[in-house]
Amino acid sequence: MVPLVIGHRMMASTMSLIGAPAQSRKHCDQALALYDPVEHGSLAMRFGLDLRVATLLTRSAALQTLGYLDCGLADAEDALSSARATGHAPTLLWALSSLEKVYLFSGNYTAANAALNKLGAVADEKGAFAWKTAEITGRGRLFALEGKPAEAVQVLTSVLSDAAQQSTGTTMYQRFNLYCSVTSTRLGAALAKR
Repeated sequence: MVPLVIGHRMMASTMSLIGAPAQSRKHCDQALALYDPVEHGSLAMRFGLDLRVATLLTRSAALQTLGYLDCGLADAEDALSSARATGHAPTLLWALSSLEKVYLFSGNYTAANAALNKLGAVADEKGAFAWKTAEITGRGRLFALEGKPAEAVQVLTSVLSDAAQQSTGTTMYQRFNLYCSVTSTRLGAALAKR
């Protein structure tokens, strides 16, 4: 069963990345149906993430893309609850970062901010600098969507040019954050003309 769960999980991620959310959802459903916490729970140490949590987060994105916002949110919240239960810090950090985006893009900025606060606290507690960077860039995205372009640009460009962040070698969400920074600048210019 392990190869099938891993295979469906990998196919789900691939389908998501190439813009095939219906196929991604199908593979997520199959991986989740085969997942056994006793048999597969220890794989988090091998793969860096709990497979069930990662699959729920992938399915959450697929469902939202397909227009099932409530179902996507339910999967993301289930993933967070499951991540907490694993006691595996990388899985929890990934779930918090993903949940922030789910809330952000559904317009629930208060919940996105709460997820960012928790992400930052866990990142600080674990000394996980890359995840601290994810929290800061999340704040920049939040500012952008709240109509605070100056704050968004300041936060996002500071992180993009931060030598400490660059020294980790991480490029997680770098292009996305640059896009938010450019979009915020344009939004600010448009608002200033009014």
